[in-house]
Amino acid sequence: MQSNNPFTEVGIILISVGLIAGGVLLLVLGKIDFTAATLMFGLAVGLYGGNLAIKAPSQAQQAQIGAITQQALNVLPQVVQAAASTPVPTVPTQAQPMPVQQQAPAPVYQGAPSVSSLETAPVPAIPQFSAPLQAVPR
Repeated sequence: MQSNNPFTEVGIILISVGLIAGGVLLLVLGKIDFTAATLMFGLAVGLYGGNLAIKAPSQAQQAQIGAITQQALNVLPQVVQAAASTPVPTVPTQAQPMPVQQQAPAPVYQGAPSVSSLETAPVPAIPQFSAPLQAVPR
């Protein structure tokens, strides 16, 4: 049974929007906690979802959906078989030579600098453990 009454649709949408807006407003003002706001959001979604469930496909529409699904499932083994078959190797008609790339000269190794030529900067001491965080009184 299909219900196309616009008053029912508008009423359900207005009630759902009212629940969501009320939940957000009360949550922001701190009158309710997150759990109660989630309950209000869930009621709005459930109300709208229940209305959609009432408009589920009829028996004739379910039969059409089942026929389309069966056709798609009948084609599936053919698609899998075509994908699993080994491709036939093709012979290239004309092979083009690969361009030869010139190699850059190898970098010259200068050697590592001696230890005496390196400057040593003092490393700042990093404490391993820090003091625990203190709770801030409200």
